[in-house]
Amino acid sequence: MNRAAFRQALRIVFPGVILGLLGYGTYAYCYILCWNLYHHLGYRAGLALMIVYLVLKALVFIYWACVVIYGPGKVSDIPPLQIFVPGSEVVDEKEQTVVSRQINPKLPDTYECDGWGMPKWCSECQTHKPDRTHHSAIVGHCVPKMDHMCFWVGTVIGQRNYKIFMQYTTLFSTYLIFTLVTTAVFTPRMGQYRRDRGASNSIPNGNIIALLILTGVWAAFCTSVCVQNYYGICRNLTSMEGLARKQGDMVLVNFKYQDKRIIQPQRPEDPLPFDQGLVKNWRQVFGTNPLAWFLPIPVTPAPEDFFSNTYGQKFLERIPARWQEGDGREMAS
Repeated sequence: MNRAAFRQALRIVFPGVILGLLGYGTYAYCYILCWNLYHHLGYRAGLALMIVYLVLKALVFIYWACVVIYGPGKVSDIPPLQIFVPGSEVVDEKEQTVVSRQINPKLPDTYECDGWGMPKWCSECQTHKPDRTHHSAIVGHCVPKMDHMCFWVGTVIGQRNYKIFMQYTTLFSTYLIFTLVTTAVFTPRMGQYRRDRGASNSIPNGNIIALLILTGVWAAFCTSVCVQNYYGICRNLTSMEGLARKQGDMVLVNFKYQDKRIIQPQRPEDPLPFDQGLVKNWRQVFGTNPLAWFLPIPVTPAPEDFFSNTYGQKFLERIPARWQEGDGREMAS
């Protein structure tokens, strides 16, 4: 099995494991805990807990489905950018080579580029790749503002479904914490019930112990994912960008400086390129309508061109300062 086939298989296996564990958790919580609390101990709270549990689980499934159905988004075909002004070539008649050309002044002021200063190109999709775009072999096309491939969900997380993914993980964490806390609170009462029936000990049912362990580990993992991603939202930093910065794998940026185009690598000590402040960063993901922050609908993205992602002011001030310090090189014309 090649790597691509293996990754495609994981898209099915991981969600299948999740569904199996969720099914077992429902049995352990609703029947072993809640039903026994209500039926044998007379606690009406058992029914209330079961209802809240099932409502939370239903919401988890709904938002999970929306993450997959909406998908990460797809970059439309982008017409080739006119890097140089047509007819501006200066030709060496003797060598029959182009000596120089005038760079198109209408190019975006700042954009991610390759080593030649050209906009990034996807050889698979045969189109330009806007800033923060990556090609995903899993979905077979370029994904705008790609964050990561989530095998637990079964799809790629990108610009279109990232907001819903965050709603999903928040709901999932809430569901797990609710299950963990209520199980821990009511399990001693089940132990008392066992003693009242003449049991030699009050050790909980094995399914309850498994439920506590499962939800405890799962809640810790899911909550950490939430915290990490909310931090990224506040800083306008995707998971892939954060990993690249840690590994020192910095992308090149082409920016306009006076009448020149400068190619410069991003540095780990630079301000985050797309950080525009907490409020703007948050609205870029969740939108401007507070009501829509809680609904599983994607935020309508900006037009998919090289102006889609606005660079942060601190970053825009830092890169020309580095050029003045001798860092970077001029784009050849």
